[in-house]
Amino acid sequence: MENKFIIHVGYPKTGSKTLQKHVFTNLDSVHNASWYWPESSMGKSATPKTVVNARSEMIENPNLKEWYEMLVSNSTGEEEIRKKTKEVIESISSKTDKPILLSYEKLTGIYGVSLRQRAARLKSALPHSEIIIVIRSQVDMLRSLYDYLPYDPREGEYPSKRRIITFDSFVDIWLSDNDLRESFNFHNTTQIYKDLFGESVTIIPFEGLFSLDDKPLSAFADVLKIPKETLATLLRNKHENEASSVRLHKVRSIYYALTFGTPVHRILPRRIQELLVTVLNRHSPSLKTRVDDFPGTKRKIEEAYEYCNRKLDEQISVELSTYGYY
Repeated sequence: MENKFIIHVGYPKTGSKTLQKHVFTNLDSVHNASWYWPESSMGKSATPKTVVNARSEMIENPNLKEWYEMLVSNSTGEEEIRKKTKEVIESISSKTDKPILLSYEKLTGIYGVSLRQRAARLKSALPHSEIIIVIRSQVDMLRSLYDYLPYDPREGEYPSKRRIITFDSFVDIWLSDNDLRESFNFHNTTQIYKDLFGESVTIIPFEGLFSLDDKPLSAFADVLKIPKETLATLLRNKHENEASSVRLHKVRSIYYALTFGTPVHRILPRRIQELLVTVLNRHSPSLKTRVDDFPGTKRKIEEAYEYCNRKLDEQISVELSTYGYY
């Protein structure tokens, strides 16, 4: 019998790492083949040396990591992806008869091939999958993204210049760029996936899930084939992004701010880098942006996405207005 596949495609900044660390790795109902970020890695992917007691296929199977990255890459051909898909899926399927859970937030990320092309690659690889999309108020997503990368968002995830800009400027650039702005159009994303996978697409609001509200909690638990009480237990009192919000945002922002664009990592010995990170992490104040300090910018974001959020609400009946989406 062929395995069933459940694919959690993101979004970024919607608690993906928390789900991967606290939920997916603790499920007996599925075979966990999700992407896994170790807490101490500062954004590096997991390896057997950096992860202890984590049940994820990716830790043992380097081909899975490569396959995930190929799905979003601009430089990978479709035939190459097909070959890697066959190799990876056959390898995982030979180990289990449980549903196989895949999770990679960059499948709805903003850099790489278009979202439509990523979805098409998934459809070609695993045509009968169930899809989970976790969304979050665009105001909070942009705030969180800015805390993570406070630079011109057009320069990519690893900008060479690293010139820190204001939150107002970040949002103005984002909303004026059609590709960036549309990457957070949840109604469009939902339609793309529903066109490909039909009704096997579940939309979960981050705010409701991590507040343990009954409707989103039940919907997520149904896809994972577990009682909602089990999911609630796994999520209760977990930070939205425990592995990176407190440490990764803070340390990266201070680290790059202190360098003023200078590639310190090429100058300082590794041991000194680690010491600097440790000191900054322990003694620096929180750098998280307060959106309420930018009321005009907050309203710009709300106005830019209000129409698509209302359209999505009509389609999935999640009552997004109760979570501040419009």
